[in-house]
Amino acid sequence: MGAFSDFKLSDNWSLQLELNLRSEKRERVFKNGFRESVDELYLTVPVLLKYHVNNKFRVYAGTQVLSASLENDISGLKKWNGILGAEYYITEKLFFETRFRHGFEKQTSNGNFRDNRISLGIGYKF
Repeated sequence: MGAFSDFKLSDNWSLQLELNLRSEKRERVFKNGFRESVDELYLTVPVLLKYHVNNKFRVYAGTQVLSASLENDISGLKKWNGILGAEYYITEKLFFETRFRHGFEKQTSNGNFRDNRISLGIGYKF
């Protein structure tokens, strides 16, 4: 769930700022082998540069300037994610979106896991 604002830079380029709340279920693995399932609520603030291929199709890239857990510690503030995605507009206001988020920093729980996600979404512009 979130909100966004899209600022037109030229006929083919725009800058999109977002404020999102997302819920994630993840498993933490401790050095002694103990596993714990954790439900976390995150506040994220992506900044995306979008290229408008035509009236219906857009591609974008950007980063999350903030990704913080609201339920656990604030270690999420240190996360740095890159984002690639595409949007397809069904109507002028209704669109489908797919997004890939790549975490550039290793998670501390097991040392070899990066936080990579693929998401699909539907959006509506007011």
